[in-house]
Amino acid sequence: MRKIAALVGLMLTTAAPGFTGRAVAQTLERVAETPLPDYARGFNILDADEKRGHLFMATAHNGAVLVFDLKSGALLKTLHDVTDPHMLAYIKSRDEIWASDAKGSCVTVLSAADYHLLRKIPLTTSPTVGFYDAAKEVFYIQEAGMNSGMPTSIIDVIPAGATSPTLQITIDDKNLEGMVVDHRRNRLYVNMRDHRQIAAVDLATGKVVETWTIAGMGKNTPMAIDEAGGRLFVAAREPAKLFAIDLKTGRATFETDIMSTPDALTWDPASKRLFLSGLEGIAVFSGRMRDRLDLVSQTVDPGVKHSLLLPGGDLLYAAAAKTETTPAALHIYRVARP
Repeated sequence: MRKIAALVGLMLTTAAPGFTGRAVAQTLERVAETPLPDYARGFNILDADEKRGHLFMATAHNGAVLVFDLKSGALLKTLHDVTDPHMLAYIKSRDEIWASDAKGSCVTVLSAADYHLLRKIPLTTSPTVGFYDAAKEVFYIQEAGMNSGMPTSIIDVIPAGATSPTLQITIDDKNLEGMVVDHRRNRLYVNMRDHRQIAAVDLATGKVVETWTIAGMGKNTPMAIDEAGGRLFVAAREPAKLFAIDLKTGRATFETDIMSTPDALTWDPASKRLFLSGLEGIAVFSGRMRDRLDLVSQTVDPGVKHSLLLPGGDLLYAAAAKTETTPAALHIYRVARP
């Protein structure tokens, strides 16, 4: 059931402790909410088929991919062909939905037109976290590692249309979280959580060419990239901090305290803003100044996990897990542009 909601957020008039700058205006206004009483947690990834106006949500441990109306947030369909989806992407040129299946040890490919099963791409072990490069239509997915009881991880590189990985990247860490591609430098950056490091992978060779250690960074989880500005943004959980890292040197140029349990980061090149979602809500930073990030607003939204801001869009979608006081839900926010 969809219900229109008034703004449910915390309006900041001054920056919270640990943040740089002044929150000048509320950036997000919640405009819709779809309760999901049959689900409690496991919301991992969101993606969208803008042509049909559909939003897809992977629900790990719940054995389903949920399909919503992109405008209203109404739940349209539940897809059960994927038993344990952790990573999901809409492949525009092929009109397909790709979802990793940890229990099935494969990537399941569905038709975005009618959702029938097209094929399965077999993998060796249980796939979990990943990244989809929409510009080049390449699917990156981790297997081996912690979920498979192995000390190292493998990242499978699967271009759209491929029937098996065309490249496998070995990472000397069993606990990976967060990946982004740097097209200008032809690199993949990966969070190595057990080592408290970031791996820089040369995509031409599939080899790790640098590892960066950032002081004070623990359980580094989501990341985002400002390719034009040469910056990598990484949010850590222990302690809860946000870092800006120079891509030339691998050194942190800025850090600040943030809300607990950050889960997703999105850099919007048009507005030069960074959107951070985590267990306590959503924070928005301005990144117009290269040497710092300024807090613009922070909205309380308990249980928030992954979020999605469509390129150039005015809406942000957030998946919220069940808490003691609120049900699991999809929340839609209108974004006020600067």
